[in-house]
Amino acid sequence: MTRKTQILFIHGGMTFKNKKDYLYFLKHREISVKKKIIWTEAYTDKKLGKYFEIIRPRMPLADDAKYSQWQIHFERYFPYLRSNIILIGSSLGGIFFS
Repeated sequence: MTRKTQILFIHGGMTFKNKKDYLYFLKHREISVKKKIIWTEAYTDKKLGKYFEIIRPRMPLADDAKYSQWQIHFERYFPYLRSNIILIGSSLGGIFFS
């Protein structure tokens, strides 16, 4: 049995210049109780899931992303990744790969 090529998809996050800006964001951002539909998951699963193994780690603290923290979390996935993997980064996730 041939194993599917892996796709590692890292979503974006946000950064702030300082803690004061981050706290302001938390206090004033719009809040909703409606279920969020993440189109990228449904689309990629439907279109690519038959042919690829899609791995989507939920990076820690996406609302105030710090590279050093994301790196620790991301490196824990290394034992599960194979050669010839496809890397996809969205927004800050793309910057993380560079």
